[in-house]
Amino acid sequence: MFELLNYEETTDNDLFIDLRSSEEFYEFHIPGSINFPILNNEERKIVGTLYDNGSRREAKRSAITFVSTKLLELEDLIYKNSDRRIIFTCARGGYRSKTIASLFFTLGYNVYKLKGGIKSYRHYINEKLPEKLSKISLVTLYAPTGSGKTEILHLLKSRNIPVIDLENLANHMGSTLGGVGLGKANSQKMFESLLFEAIDDEPKTYFIEGESKRIGNVVMPDLLYEKILESKKIYLETPMSVRIERLKETYAKPELIDELKTAIENLSKYLGKETRAAVEENMILKNYDEVARLLCEKYYDHNYRFKADEKTLFIENDDIMRTVSTLLDFYKRETDK
Repeated sequence: MFELLNYEETTDNDLFIDLRSSEEFYEFHIPGSINFPILNNEERKIVGTLYDNGSRREAKRSAITFVSTKLLELEDLIYKNSDRRIIFTCARGGYRSKTIASLFFTLGYNVYKLKGGIKSYRHYINEKLPEKLSKISLVTLYAPTGSGKTEILHLLKSRNIPVIDLENLANHMGSTLGGVGLGKANSQKMFESLLFEAIDDEPKTYFIEGESKRIGNVVMPDLLYEKILESKKIYLETPMSVRIERLKETYAKPELIDELKTAIENLSKYLGKETRAAVEENMILKNYDEVARLLCEKYYDHNYRFKADEKTLFIENDDIMRTVSTLLDFYKRETDK
């Protein structure tokens, strides 16, 4: 019989194969897992409807028909990862993972089942995330919109500096335009799972960007938000010309213009009549420099004001590589204390 594993018994080398539908998987899954739906969204609805209507045998026969067409492809995936433990999971560690684990264990493959499924993993995150958060220290980067905080965090991370990139974890950049070009934002459960994975077990100091408690669809854990408020703060003083250029590079792409227009329309109710008319006119004229300037001056800088404290460090941010170098020096001083 295949072995049941608790999540805490797994390792980074294990391969999780999530057998739920793509719809379930997209909402929330173990980071790094592979989705292999033994029933796709439509098939799952068909089987569920039959079962709910009392046609249990027909539901089972339909499920067998749907699953049988996918077994060879699943065997190929397992075979190609035969040097790893394969751990099957589904919603609660029930019918889907039990059936598939039993089959491939019988065929001689090194397969396991996650005890309690994704539900137990979620319980594990709820229990352990506060423990991880309690051990970390933060240095929080603040800057006006268009300053390149995300790029700076990526550059710091590439130099092996601990970073928590909240916007990446949320798949949303926080503001009204924050979802442009990113697709669907992550769910609260997914955000918390990615946050858990982003933090090491041992205590460390992390760079993080200053955000409001809500980022798109998700809300920061209270403990993390409190740590941000209490953290060492760095404000990146960025020239308007630099901000305009970066906003253009980020949003004024041909494939994003329609999405950008929709986002600006949603924003227009927060703009004054004259500003709204000027933004609309410059969008038509494709004068994106002026659109960026207007949004910065009339909306973002007005609504997202930074309040410095007596310990805030101010850094000129007219050259991003120089900014990164300054932050690296700062981090070394802070962690060497």
